[in-house]
Amino acid sequence: MASIKGLESMGQLARNLERLAAVPSQASADVAATIDNLIDDQFDRGTDPYGKPWAPLAPSTVRQGRRPPPGTDTRELRDSVSVRPLPGAGVGITIGADYAEHFDRKRPILPRGTLPRTWNDAIQAAVDAAAERALGG
Repeated sequence: MASIKGLESMGQLARNLERLAAVPSQASADVAATIDNLIDDQFDRGTDPYGKPWAPLAPSTVRQGRRPPPGTDTRELRDSVSVRPLPGAGVGITIGADYAEHFDRKRPILPRGTLPRTWNDAIQAAVDAAAERALGG
């Protein structure tokens, strides 16, 4: 027969597991905010998510009065990026500017393939923090 202390421990374990089940949705809000900041930093630096510089502006574009880094003069592209937590868990990223696909061919805004270290670090930190909050740590 199980002892009272053993049953209390099982009850605490069940409560902890229930709180941990909410971690993905809680972490996604923090991840979305951090990724939004990382993308904003990319526009400031003119780099892709891995830190590689974007292709420079064409001379004809510079003659029209545009200045580096690309995609920053009007803020239309930058301001069209939306990063938001999804219901349940996950992060949704949309880019609404009409010319985003053309821009992205030479100047990637979003990761391709493996996530960059900075994005992985943001996800891990958010999950760790949410887990600590869930367990009262």
